[in-house]
Amino acid sequence: MDGAIIGLLGALLGAVLTYAFNRKNAAEMRLHEARIDAYKTFAQAAMEYRRTVMDEWFEGHGVDLKTEDDDVHRARGSAWSAYYGVRLLASEKAIGDLAHDVLTHITALKKLDSRRDLNEQGERCRAEVEEFVESARADVQSRRGLRQFI
Repeated sequence: MDGAIIGLLGALLGAVLTYAFNRKNAAEMRLHEARIDAYKTFAQAAMEYRRTVMDEWFEGHGVDLKTEDDDVHRARGSAWSAYYGVRLLASEKAIGDLAHDVLTHITALKKLDSRRDLNEQGERCRAEVEEFVESARADVQSRRGLRQFI
């Protein structure tokens, strides 16, 4: 009889521990998926912001491409919103710092005086977004990310 009770308690303890582990694992998986979404959203928004700022530059310099200021403001707001999602969810501060640098350098595009400078700086911004994406990908695939679920 005592063996049956001990067996029952052991099975109950095992079930409780399995339940707790599965809940923790599910929460970590949701955070992992949220990171991926935040990183992706930021990269998309930063590139859209870059596009609208460059369009604004063309308009300000009398080049035939036109845009509305509202487009730039909308894109900037979207990019900064995505940035805060990245900052909130990134497992490493450096990833948020990269995202901030991207936005800062995109904003600086509107202060350039020549098309050559705009093209060069625009390409640097694109490369920074790529660097951000690579860092974010590494974060997602790190031990704190994907590998802990495999």
